[in-house]
Amino acid sequence: MKNNVRESDTVCRFGGDEFIIVSPNTSLKEGYALAERLRKKIMEKRFIIDLITLQITSSFGVCLMNEKGNKNIEDYYSSVDKALYLAKEKGKNRVEVVARV
Repeated sequence: MKNNVRESDTVCRFGGDEFIIVSPNTSLKEGYALAERLRKKIMEKRFIIDLITLQITSSFGVCLMNEKGNKNIEDYYSSVDKALYLAKEKGKNRVEVVARV
C-alpha cells in the first residue's frame, strides 16, 4: 500500500487485517478516491497457490479528521470503524464514508 499513497501519508497496520492510512490535507472526496483506488489495485492482484488462482478484496471506511464531532483519536477511530463496518455490511469489497459522527 505504501507504494500507492503520497509521501506525506502514513500507513500502519492496526490489527490482524486492518490498516489505517492518515492523509494530511485531504478532503473527504479525496480520501474516498484514495480508498477506491487502493481497493481496485488490491482486487487486480492475483495470487497463485498450488495451481489455484486467488483474488483478494478489501473494504474501506473513510472519515474526515477535522469533523466537528470528533474530539480525540478514539473518536476518529470510532468514525472510521463505523464506515468500515457499513462497507462490510453492504457486501464487502467497497468504500463507505462517515461524514458526521
